[in-house]
Amino acid sequence: MADLMTIRGIVGTEPQLSITPKGLAVLKFRVATHERKRDGETGQWVDGATSWFSVSAFRALAENAMESIAQGDHLVIFGKLQIRQFDRPDGTRGMSADLEAYSLG
Repeated sequence: MADLMTIRGIVGTEPQLSITPKGLAVLKFRVATHERKRDGETGQWVDGATSWFSVSAFRALAENAMESIAQGDHLVIFGKLQIRQFDRPDGTRGMSADLEAYSLG
């Protein structure tokens, strides 16, 4: 599955910038999002379940974002979502939500 989407969330890990052998800048970090809901009984706003996304940015976006974002920052991210399945060393399967960032703010 590959769909375009926009999320808002909090940077959950320190961004890590790397340069490939061909000179491509790649920035990777994780983002946590959650829905705010009003509790019907108390009327108070509460946090819903947390969803985690692995975010990758490339080229100039990666280099610029590395200079301006840090763990704990609030971000809006637009990009391409890919849901991936993977095998763990213990033989179980897992899923990850990966977002290739086209823009960050």
